[in-house]
Amino acid sequence: MNERPPQAKKRAIVRKGRLSGAQRNRLGRLLNMMYTTIELANEIGVSPRMVRRVYVPLGCPHTRNKQNHIMINGAAFRDWYQGMYKKRSPAEDEAFCLACGDAVKMVEPSPRELDGLSYVVARCPDCGRNVARFMDMVRKRI
Repeated sequence: MNERPPQAKKRAIVRKGRLSGAQRNRLGRLLNMMYTTIELANEIGVSPRMVRRVYVPLGCPHTRNKQNHIMINGAAFRDWYQGMYKKRSPAEDEAFCLACGDAVKMVEPSPRELDGLSYVVARCPDCGRNVARFMDMVRKRI
């Protein structure tokens, strides 16, 4: 197993707490005001438990009131979420390895085509598994 040098390591991808498309659209409705965990969860469409057990430990900006309840600013939460869960696109010579959970350089790429869909299959340099990258996302009509 090849290990990456320390300076080349990227920030790990956070899988817990990802929102669906409809839930991400609801983030735009959040106001610049303080929400309790229950109110925020209802606005977004998730459970209050997810807010308390996933977002707060990940570093969601929050404060506590006199009763020690968690209070979250809606606009700050929206900005934090969009920064935390950015869409990551690999470079031209990279593919996403599902085993490693990161974009890796393709080793020994070989182009393939199936039903008019062109893609490249290569090996992950870290774990040795096959990775694939689609080159043309449109099926060609014959």
